[in-house]
Amino acid sequence: MGTPSRRRLERICAEVLAEAVRERAANDEDADHVLSVLERVWTVPARSVGPEAVEEWTRHLSDAGIDATTLPVDLTDLLGGMLALLRERIRIDAARVDSPLFRLVALDGLDALGDHLAVLIPLEPSLQRRLDEAREMCRVTHARFRTPHLLLALLAADSVGRTCFEALRPGFGGEVADRLAAYVRRGSGEPYEEFDWSQDTVVREARRLALQERADEVSDPHMLLALLDAEPASATVAELRDHLGSRFALLVSRVRSAPREVRYVATPGPVLELP
Repeated sequence: MGTPSRRRLERICAEVLAEAVRERAANDEDADHVLSVLERVWTVPARSVGPEAVEEWTRHLSDAGIDATTLPVDLTDLLGGMLALLRERIRIDAARVDSPLFRLVALDGLDALGDHLAVLIPLEPSLQRRLDEAREMCRVTHARFRTPHLLLALLAADSVGRTCFEALRPGFGGEVADRLAAYVRRGSGEPYEEFDWSQDTVVREARRLALQERADEVSDPHMLLALLDAEPASATVAELRDHLGSRFALLVSRVRSAPREVRYVATPGPVLELP
């Protein structure tokens, strides 16, 4: 890229860094301190966009004699929010005909960047706990983790998933959960294989959906949508689709409209300063 494009990227990155820091800092003094520190190690464009970027920043801070844990903001949360916003701002700028980035930034490349950024979004604590418990049960019983284990965790009592299934027919959520539990007890006969949630295709897609919504965490609706909309569908979801027929689309619609936590960035104020 030529110098004008580089300058535009540097300006956008500086603006996004400042916005992300001030959104998370408790006060202006903390924000100014964090910015003064991070501006020493933030290079544009960043070489890393996954979890390794946090390690890169931490290493640079350490080289500068600064302990990252003493900063008044969480680096992982900051980086996730900043890079998600950076992708959005670059896309907007690159679409302008008079921008130096026009035709030079591939929008498909930005979508690929989004896939990397999504891994920074954490799972909601309750969801994380249920998934970890399901995986641990598979580990202990030497059974391979399959879709029935995942869907059973998503249909826990009082969960969003249970509510959406029950909306189709009272008792339907509990009925499906019972059948899943029976299958889990029987087992598939396949041996357990160790894995990390970052390797799971449903979790990866759920994180991508959360990134699109600028959500702080991956919640149950993200996981359910990722599972129910997956193509090709798993054998479990295919059975569910065949059983529900036209009502399967209603189930997906209810999950899609289910509440989840989304980050909304308020306009800095006061604005009107009315008496």
